[in-house]
Amino acid sequence: VGYLEKAPKFNNVFDYDNRLFADIRNEAVQAIELGHSYNGRKISSNLNLYHTEWRNKPQSGSTVVDGEPLRYNINGINALHKGMELDLAINLSDKLTLEFLSSIGDWQWTSGDTIRSYDDNNQLIVPEGGLVYFDATGVHVGDAAQVQFGSSFRYNPNKNCYFKIKVMHFSNHYADFNPFDLQGDNVGRDSWKIPSYNLFDIHAGYKFKYEKVIIDFKINILNAANTTYISDALNND
Repeated sequence: VGYLEKAPKFNNVFDYDNRLFADIRNEAVQAIELGHSYNGRKISSNLNLYHTEWRNKPQSGSTVVDGEPLRYNINGINALHKGMELDLAINLSDKLTLEFLSSIGDWQWTSGDTIRSYDDNNQLIVPEGGLVYFDATGVHVGDAAQVQFGSSFRYNPNKNCYFKIKVMHFSNHYADFNPFDLQGDNVGRDSWKIPSYNLFDIHAGYKFKYEKVIIDFKINILNAANTTYISDALNND
């Protein structure tokens, strides 16, 4: 069980004219986790369940509205992150190990806030009726795949050398929300779901001792299959 409170970043406290934003509050994180580990001669595993409430999390960024580029600041909204993580290793022999790992999450925003937007001259844009309010309740948190699972084979011909191949699947990956879209009939409308993708990696290493120095060589080939995928997006960009 944990509680963390911290001050927001500088650009979420002062605007471009060094004016203090109104209603500044510390970020607060409340977390409950439950875990279990098992270590045996043939099998070892780790299981983690988590439930994390993130409050007053500021957001800032840039977008285009009606053809005009602008920057925006959001004082702080709330999110709920919950899910489970599992990794498992099976020793098939003294030299060969099969590994499995997974992470399944459900991360959603749970509130709304007001948007302060600025033009290219860093001037505050005040729309008719005052600051714009949006509601992201029920919108999935973006910028990370909420479902990940995969496996790998690791081969150690001897204690100083290893080869490893790894395959990972990524899905339930959403674009970051665009606050200007979450108004009126679109309140709570979920962001675009990025297409799922798989990545194949190759790793190898060798170490040896020269006089009194240990020299360790490693090579990592990431995305060895040359897969084209989207890893980051802004909704309706």
